[in-house]
Amino acid sequence: MSSFQHRYELANAMDQIRPQQLDANVLFGPVNSISQSKFIAENNIRFFISIGFKCSQVVEYCKSIPIDDYLMIIMEDGLETENESSDIKEFRIKHSAKLQHVLKMNNGTNSSQGCGYLTPQPEPVPALYRPLAEYSSNVIRSSCVTALENFNDLLSIFRRSQLGNVLVYSANGNDERLTKFLVSSVIKSNVHISLLEAFHHVKSLRATVEVEQDASLFWSSSLVAYHERVRAKELFWGIGSPTTASYSQQQFGSKPIAKRRNDSPSCDEEQMNKYLSPEPSHPTRAICTPKKRFIPGASLMD
Repeated sequence: MSSFQHRYELANAMDQIRPQQLDANVLFGPVNSISQSKFIAENNIRFFISIGFKCSQVVEYCKSIPIDDYLMIIMEDGLETENESSDIKEFRIKHSAKLQHVLKMNNGTNSSQGCGYLTPQPEPVPALYRPLAEYSSNVIRSSCVTALENFNDLLSIFRRSQLGNVLVYSANGNDERLTKFLVSSVIKSNVHISLLEAFHHVKSLRATVEVEQDASLFWSSSLVAYHERVRAKELFWGIGSPTTASYSQQQFGSKPIAKRRNDSPSCDEEQMNKYLSPEPSHPTRAICTPKKRFIPGASLMD
C-alpha cells in the first residue's frame, strides 16, 4: 500500500511539471515548461504566452533560455506599466517585431520577404474580436473580457501562421487565471457547450487544476460575457463572419449580460433579439415581418 501511495504521489508530482495538450496546437503548463528544450523541440513549440507575470519576470526567466527562434507574448493583468530597463526594452522591441512579422505573414503582405515559399501558404487571419492595433506590442495589458478576446485572437493568429504550436504557462499551471483563459479557448472552439462543461474538460486534461475553481469560474462575469459574445458571433452571424470588435462593443459593451443557466438555442435566440431587432417606431401599430433566419518550418524573422 505504501509503495502504491509512493507511485501515486510521484505520478502526481510529474503531472505538476509536465505540460498538457489543450488541442492540436495549444499546450499549457507551469513556468518551468519553458526550460524543457527537448519537450519544446519535440512538440514544435514556437510561441509562448505567459499568464500572471510581469514583463521583467519573463525577461529574467528567458535569460538562460535560447529564445531567438521563439515569440514571447506577455498577458499582463490591467493597464499599469512598469519602468523599463534596457533589457526589458530590448526584449519588448525584439518580440514585438516578431509579432508584427507573423501578422504580416498571415495577411499575405510579405510574400517577397520569406513566406512565399511556405507550403501550404499561411491562411488569412479570420475576423478578430479586437482591433489589430492592439497587437502592436508583445506585452498585452488588458483585463476582464478584453483580455480573453486578446488571448483568443492571438491563438487564432498563431494557428493561421502554421509556424508551430503554442505553449501557455503560468506559475504552477493550475491557477484560476490560467484556467479561465483555457476555458475561454474551449468555448470558442465549442460554442454549444456550457462553461461548466468547458472547465471539466480542462480539468480532465490536468487533474491538478483546483476543484474549488468550479463555482468561481461558473460565475465569472468576464467568462459569462465572453461566452455570450462567442455564441452571438459564431451562432447568429456564422463561423468566420466579419464581425468586428467595434460592432461587438456597440452591441454589448454598454450593457451588462445576465448570468443564465439555460443555454438552449431558443433561449439564446430570444436573448439575441434584444440586441439584433430594432424596436418598432410606432409601438401601437402591429407590424408583421417574416422571422429572420441566421445561418450560422519557417523562421519568425525570415
